[in-house]
Amino acid sequence: MAALIALGRQRQLNLAVPGVGTTGHLSAERLSRVLGGVDVLLVAFLGAAPVVTAVLSRQVDVGTIAMNTGVEQVRGGSVRGGVVTGARRSPALPDVPTAAELGFTDAVDYTWVAALFPAATPQSILARMNAEVNVALAEPEVSARLLATGLDPVGDPQEEAARYVLEEFRRWTEVGRATGIQVD
Repeated sequence: MAALIALGRQRQLNLAVPGVGTTGHLSAERLSRVLGGVDVLLVAFLGAAPVVTAVLSRQVDVGTIAMNTGVEQVRGGSVRGGVVTGARRSPALPDVPTAAELGFTDAVDYTWVAALFPAATPQSILARMNAEVNVALAEPEVSARLLATGLDPVGDPQEEAARYVLEEFRRWTEVGRATGIQVD
């Protein structure tokens, strides 16, 4: 990351992201512009697979994606994993350092998945769905498969998940303001 930021201070870097407003985009903006002080030329693609292709073919200098999309390319050596934005190293890529290890202590970001329901959904249904998802995530085979692909299975109580989603909206709104990202 230090070498990449140094290069970005010498010349503008082409940064591939899997779409405007995705976690890959927002994390990259936060790492490069907000924390690294580097201006990048954003190249937005429609999904993560085209980002990997652009990096492999050297059409861009660097790309950001959710880890589960690129873990096999990193393991196979066709691309280099530079940094993960989790709070700890990923079991799927234990040799790839965290942003905090590289000096970006305020750069813990996750791509997360949540089940969302219409506001009028009865609480009994929400509670049952939450319980069933948490049971599935606790299954050793399910957990192992998710971890192997770079996904960290976390099952939370419904209230904790709602709190997390609201905190994410607040955090990314701040990144949007700091970087000038406009919502269409």
